[in-house]
Amino acid sequence: MILVRQQVKGSKIVEYLKTEASYRIVDLCPEAAEYLRKFVGDRKGPLFPSRKRTSPVSYRNFLKRHLTPSIKKLGIKEPGKAAHAFRRFRSSIIAKSGTEEDIRKFWLAHENNDITAQYAEQIREDNVWRQTLAAKVGLGFKIPAFLPKPIVRIVRKNRQSVAIAVTS
Repeated sequence: MILVRQQVKGSKIVEYLKTEASYRIVDLCPEAAEYLRKFVGDRKGPLFPSRKRTSPVSYRNFLKRHLTPSIKKLGIKEPGKAAHAFRRFRSSIIAKSGTEEDIRKFWLAHENNDITAQYAEQIREDNVWRQTLAAKVGLGFKIPAFLPKPIVRIVRKNRQSVAIAVTS
């Protein structure tokens, strides 16, 4: 699971989120958790670091350099959809699985505006139940058997070109 307590604004990490519901636990199915473990490895810091590796990459750069080219290669890029398409996709997978609206709101960080939501607050406390449900719902797609290759950049050092590996 991932504990959400910060967000990125521009290319800076800030200690506040948009709403109270945004402070949450993101339950991952086992396949997603394993993929993230391999992707992150033993490094610390931002999930998607900038080139200097000291701050997170900005949303605009992530979209321009990584997400948009990948989506175009898959032939599914629609103007104006961007990364929010992943959120809509996840919402539809959760709904199709028959998951109750309360847990769907919790996973998507939607504010609970009705009285029945107050009775569902125990959802926040029951990590084991949510993890079991996350495994049941799954991803909605199959994760490729490979990890992305490290990006190799050519830099000039002492008037010579040197290839350095930049891990994602």
